[in-house]
Amino acid sequence: MTSVKRIGGVLCAAAVIAAIVGGCGEEQPVEVNTIDGGIEEPAPPEPPSKEQAAQIVAKVTQVPAEGVEIIDQAAAGDVLTIEATIPASEKMLPRGAAAPETATDVGGEQQVEWVTMRWNTATERPNDITWSERLQFADKEPISEDEALQTAQGLKDEWFPQVPAGMKMQPPHLLHRPVWAIVWRGETDDGVLTGDQVAVQVSSMTGLPIAYSQRVAQQRPSADEIEAAREALAARTDEDVSGIPLVARLVLSAPEHPDGGPAWLVRGTGDRAGLLIPVDAMTGDVITGGGSSDGE
Repeated sequence: MTSVKRIGGVLCAAAVIAAIVGGCGEEQPVEVNTIDGGIEEPAPPEPPSKEQAAQIVAKVTQVPAEGVEIIDQAAAGDVLTIEATIPASEKMLPRGAAAPETATDVGGEQQVEWVTMRWNTATERPNDITWSERLQFADKEPISEDEALQTAQGLKDEWFPQVPAGMKMQPPHLLHRPVWAIVWRGETDDGVLTGDQVAVQVSSMTGLPIAYSQRVAQQRPSADEIEAAREALAARTDEDVSGIPLVARLVLSAPEHPDGGPAWLVRGTGDRAGLLIPVDAMTGDVITGGGSSDGE
């Protein structure tokens, strides 16, 4: 019996979608929930059928739909989170390669592999997908930077939409594990980050994608509309940053902003490079809960 392993913490399980409700016939009554005070609210949307979810997984992973088994799914707003198994890629190493500490468990060819994805039903594109069992280990890493980049570029071309920003690629690099990391970020001509991003991880053992994520900017304000000045940022933070040189970069649609709006991301330097303080670029207020500091 083929075992299915999951590597924890790969994806933050977010909730999922607007229901797919078909039909051209009579209008169906809307189910409502009655809460205290007599206020009625529409019932939360139902996730799609397993058959519909399987079609989505098959489309993204490029496997036959009949080979997809839906393990779990959940819907929240426009996001559908799906956990499923798919036929394992022929490029995958034997099962034992997934865990070096179990080298004696050579097993055999892997028949299925686990995938977790978040599908945006409004845009009909994936927010992210992880093939967790593709993180495998071997004595050699035969996949070159060019080969990994070709895989990453193919996923980006397939799923990332056209945006009014230049998508600049960061230099590909090998992580401490056998993975190539390739990232593109949207920038204006002035070097301001737009908030658009594509991040891909490719196995340096097999050349298979391990993780893909993308973010399209939620807002696109002009930099001229932003009032908070760089020089005032340090004085407006709620952390003791006296004596710490700070640098700030404007992001027109920052993930740290509660509405996906513009923010200055203020960072420490030197031994405090882990300090991050997001500041609302329109009001100058520190965005609480959106920063980090050393040791967190």
